[in-house]
Amino acid sequence: AYTVTKPAGEVVGNGEMRYPVGRALFVPGWDAALVGMCQGEERVCWIPGNLAHKSGSSLFLIPPETGFYSKLKVVKVLLTADGRDSIDLLQEENKKRDEL
Repeated sequence: AYTVTKPAGEVVGNGEMRYPVGRALFVPGWDAALVGMCQGEERVCWIPGNLAHKSGSSLFLIPPETGFYSKLKVVKVLLTADGRDSIDLLQEENKKRDEL
């Protein structure tokens, strides 16, 4: 699960996702923040502007290349077919619902 908060404290995004680590696909700073985290661990981190989403993206109503706080919870660490880790930020109850 993740929560994104502006520096002033306003929550501007939250949700769940499967995040492939090391590919910098969504928020490059999340790659660094997730390294070393274990299943069930939660971490609050500052994502600086140079590791936030880039120009052309309007992620979470925060301007591109603007820093923000992010709370991350690792539900499960998965190994993908290409040998890379994928961090499961999906809550267990939603995964079960989706598997039906």
